[in-house]
Amino acid sequence: MFNDNVEERYGLAIERIKEIAEEPGLKTDGFADYFKCIAAFILKMDKLAADLKADVFRGYSLEEYKNLNTGLYEDVIGKAYETSYANPAYAASKLGLSEGRLLSFLYVEIRGMIVYAYEGRMAEMTALMELFVEVYCMCASTEEDCGKPDYKQMKDSVYWYVSDYSDDLMEYRVRELLDPELDFATKIIMESDLTDVRYLYRFGEYVTDNEIKTAEYLSSLSEEEIQKMADAYKMEADKIKELLGERQMEEMKKDIAVQKAAKLVAEAAVEA
Repeated sequence: MFNDNVEERYGLAIERIKEIAEEPGLKTDGFADYFKCIAAFILKMDKLAADLKADVFRGYSLEEYKNLNTGLYEDVIGKAYETSYANPAYAASKLGLSEGRLLSFLYVEIRGMIVYAYEGRMAEMTALMELFVEVYCMCASTEEDCGKPDYKQMKDSVYWYVSDYSDDLMEYRVRELLDPELDFATKIIMESDLTDVRYLYRFGEYVTDNEIKTAEYLSSLSEEEIQKMADAYKMEADKIKELLGERQMEEMKKDIAVQKAAKLVAEAAVEA
């Protein structure tokens, strides 16, 4: 489902989002600003994905990587979180309790596009953009008909998005645990000079001084020390496998993926 006609769907969605970013056309307090802000973020993700594909960041200095990373997370770190739509309390204060919680959840999901862009998962980015456009269109149409956006219709859109795609997400998460072809993180580690902490910025996750200091410490260890650590982890893993058995281990991995997918569905079912 994720991969059907992705390029065409992506192009249509991004063009509509450009229009929303320029002029949302909503009159209800707070909603125009919300959709304008989130549309601008999605356009930022579109550029990020294009730059990553073109390998624009290859020659970046450590400082440039830090600035890029901070720019991606700037509205959810430190005091900025207090006035971010990713903060459900702030969103509720601007959009109403039920609507704010729901649309905050939507924005948090959309922020997942950062990692999707780094991993080249355009299908997942497309699905989120389409959901954003769908919720916007519902707000616009119900505002015109009823004088304000309809919470129930927005909630249904978010719920059915998570429900419809949960099988795909669950399958992908199981594959991440079991499929050696899904080696995004492993490839970075194996192909990087680990004494150069810039590799930390290739994952798309927020990097703090803690991650940098940990990486610097690990790179200062000798091969023998690293091997001892690896052996210790392997020994513990082997003990767990021996206790549980191979089949139960595989089932446990699948159960974890199912639980994550179920959690997404539950979170989407926000009640007034």
